[in-house]
Amino acid sequence: MNRKSLGVALLMLMSVFLFACKPSDAKIKQAVNEKLSAIPGIVADVKNGVVTLSGEVSDEAAKAAAEEALRGVSGVKSVTDNITVKAEVPSTAPVK
Repeated sequence: MNRKSLGVALLMLMSVFLFACKPSDAKIKQAVNEKLSAIPGIVADVKNGVVTLSGEVSDEAAKAAAEEALRGVSGVKSVTDNITVKAEVPSTAPVK
């Protein structure tokens, strides 16, 4: 009986350590914001490890750079990209 109790206690202890080592949403958000600091106009929200990006950028390259910047951030399970790209304003040349 003692061995079984010890085994159960060890299993519970290991599971606590595994879940305790997982980064919190606040820490993930901090790491994400550090990565995105070079790309203006983007806001990140994190819930249960899922990062939702929103905001407006000037071109598709900035949008792609935002997603790429998040690769390898510890704790990020997935990224939802709600970033919009500003529409180009056609330049009107004066007619002569």
